[in-house]
Amino acid sequence: MKKIKLITKIIAIIIIILIGLVGIYLPWKNPINMNNEIKDFSLGKDFTGYREIILTLSDANKVLDSDKKVIGDTDSYDDSSIKSNKYTKSDEKVNSSDSLNIENYEKSKDIVEKRLNAMRIQEYNLSMDKETGKIYIQIPENSITDKVVSNITELGSIELKDSKDASKVFLTSENLKETNVMYGSTDAGTAAYLDIHFDKKGKEVLKDLSENEYKKIKETENSEEEKDETEDDKEEENKDEEKAEQKEVTIYMSGNEITSTSFEEVITDGKISLRMGQPTTDAASLQESFNSAQMVSNILNNGVMPLKYKVTENRYIESEIKTSTIRNVLIVIGVILTALLVLMIIKYKKRGILAALCYIAFTSLYLILIRVFNVTIAMEGFAGGVIVLVLNYLINLKLIKVEYNNKKYYSEFLDIIMKLIPIFVLSVLFVFIPITALSSVGMVMFWGIILILMYNVAVTKHILD
Repeated sequence: MKKIKLITKIIAIIIIILIGLVGIYLPWKNPINMNNEIKDFSLGKDFTGYREIILTLSDANKVLDSDKKVIGDTDSYDDSSIKSNKYTKSDEKVNSSDSLNIENYEKSKDIVEKRLNAMRIQEYNLSMDKETGKIYIQIPENSITDKVVSNITELGSIELKDSKDASKVFLTSENLKETNVMYGSTDAGTAAYLDIHFDKKGKEVLKDLSENEYKKIKETENSEEEKDETEDDKEEENKDEEKAEQKEVTIYMSGNEITSTSFEEVITDGKISLRMGQPTTDAASLQESFNSAQMVSNILNNGVMPLKYKVTENRYIESEIKTSTIRNVLIVIGVILTALLVLMIIKYKKRGILAALCYIAFTSLYLILIRVFNVTIAMEGFAGGVIVLVLNYLINLKLIKVEYNNKKYYSEFLDIIMKLIPIFVLSVLFVFIPITALSSVGMVMFWGIILILMYNVAVTKHILD
C-alpha cells in the first residue's frame, strides 16, 4: 500500500514538472497550430526592449461631408481622398488656439497615464514638454504594444444622437457612469459585449427615448375588413411608410459612428449593450474580440482627451541584454542547481532522490505561478527568483535531515517560518513601491515565499515520509 501511495505521489510530481517546464497543449482545440494554454512570462523591458512613442498635438483641419457634418480631419483624410469623396476641408482646426494651454496639456498627460494603468502596462515612463505639449512614452515591447499605440490617442468620447439630425445630442461622455465587458451567448456562438452604463440623467433619457419616439415599430397585420378594402399595392405602400417613420439613434465613440439602432424594449436600467465582433465558437477569436472590447472600455472609463494628439514617433529600442546572454545565464543556473541536487542524492540516497524530485516540482510550480499571476520580471525580479530557488534548496536540506517524526518536522518548519518572516514583510513592502525594479522583486519574492511555506507542508513532507 505504501509503495502504491509513493508511486502515485511521484507520478503527480512528474505531471507538475512536465506542465511547468513544457506546458499544456490541447490538440483538439487547434490541431494545426497548438498553443500553450499556460500564459507566457511577462518580461520587463530589461529583457524585451521597449517602444519609444512621441505624441504631438495635431494641427489638422476638420473635414466635412456634403451636409456640412464633421466626419474626420486631415490627419485621416488626405487631399485626394477628400476630393474623391466630395468632402470639404474646413478652416477650423481640431485643436482651437484657445485650447492650447498648460492646463489641457497636463490633463491630457493624466488621461494617458490612467489609460496605461487601466491597460495594465506594468513598466512605463511618461513625461511631457510643458512648452509644446508633446508627450513622451516608453512601454515594454510585447504582444499588445501595437494595440496600445493605436488606441492611446483616441479622444475617448461617447455620444448618442439622432441618426438623421446630428444636432440632436441626447447623451454625451458627461452622462457616462462606467463601461465593462461581458460575454453573451447567441445561437451562432459566444460574443463579447461592451456594456455602457449611464448616470441618473442618462437613465431617464434612455427610458424616454426607448418607450416613445425611438421605440422599434413592429409590423402589424391589418384587420379582415381592412384587407378587403385595401389593395395589395396599397398594403406595400403602408408598410414602406411605417418603415420610413422608424426613428433611430446613432452611437459615436471618439467621433466615429459605431452603430445605429432603435429600441426593441424599454430601457429602465440606463444600460446599452454593444456586441463587439461576431459570435463565434473559436476561443482565440472570442478572446481577441474580448480584448478589443476591453481596450475600448479602458479608454472610455478614463476620461475624454481635451486635445487631439497624433503619434509622430514610434520606434523599437532593442534591449541591451542579448537573448544569448539570457540563455547562457539560465544554463549556468541550471547546471549549478543540477550539481546541488546530485550532491543531495549522493549524500541522502533514497530521501535525496525524493527531495530532488520535490525540488524540481517546486521549481516547475513556481514558474507556473509567476506566469499565471502575470508577475512582471525585470532584471531585479529575475535575481529575486534565483534567491527563492536557493532558499527552497537550503530549506529542503534542513527538512531532509528530519526523520519520520511529525513533531520534529513541524518544529523545524516553524523555525524556518520565523526566519522567513522578515524577508516576506520586505517583499510585501516592495510590491507597493511604484518603482518597477523593486515591485518586480517584491512580487517574485512574495509568491516564492508563499509557495515555499505551502508546498513544503503539503507536498515535501508527505513525499519524504
